[in-house]
Amino acid sequence: MKTNQLIEIKHPRTKNNFICRSENIQKTIAKLKVMAPFSDSMTALVILGEKGCNKDFYVRYFCKHSKRKIYNKIFCEVLNDYLESRNYLFGLAPGGYEGHFITQKGLIEKTNNGLLHWENFDHINNTPIQSMLTRYFHENIILNPNYDEVSLDILNVITSTQDFTRPEFELTQILSKKRIKTIKIHPLRERKIDIKMIANSLLYGEYEYIHEEAMDMLLNHEWPGNDRELKDKIRDLSTIKNGDRDEETITPIDIEILLHLNKKSP
Repeated sequence: MKTNQLIEIKHPRTKNNFICRSENIQKTIAKLKVMAPFSDSMTALVILGEKGCNKDFYVRYFCKHSKRKIYNKIFCEVLNDYLESRNYLFGLAPGGYEGHFITQKGLIEKTNNGLLHWENFDHINNTPIQSMLTRYFHENIILNPNYDEVSLDILNVITSTQDFTRPEFELTQILSKKRIKTIKIHPLRERKIDIKMIANSLLYGEYEYIHEEAMDMLLNHEWPGNDRELKDKIRDLSTIKNGDRDEETITPIDIEILLHLNKKSP
């Protein structure tokens, strides 16, 4: 893959396409594509990045190029009730509640031979079923609703904003350290070339061009929400009302309104 070439990967169902030109992101995509066919040799793939860095895209891209075609996703921040979390992940036996007469597999067992995406994994630290998950991650074994041991072949793909793989994090105890690969996504402020590409790709309606000074303002903004924030802000331009304007250019005034950077009156 040549560096700094334009890469655009279309989303199969929405217009939220992935676009980049920065060298470090292209290297990350190339690395994932090379790793994916050999995912059977891994127990977990950890993808780290700030909020809004489009981590979900990298997970789906990896899954697309792997041999594992089953994909399920868990939002770890909602695993805060013991019974609900246990039943959801590990299954429910007959009689688990009134009117329930069959064994229901949990999401983990349903994903056997596939890929299980754990989003916001740092929230696992507070879940009441942490001990059950520790055995699953270390041994690839769970107790099903009938209390039978079930051996699984699942690739766990973990996304997080925190580098919990460092020893000072308690979460390190949950994951077996064997056969784990870690990918770190660079924040948008470190790949300014992508700011320009993303902004220009989202122009629509009355806007056809971003003024040079306006683009400089976008490039100099910190973008704490990364790709997601930039996309949302550019789309918000459709709501900006700047008089009866006929021009088709995004001006510095538009960007000031967009980023809420207007100076206060003296």
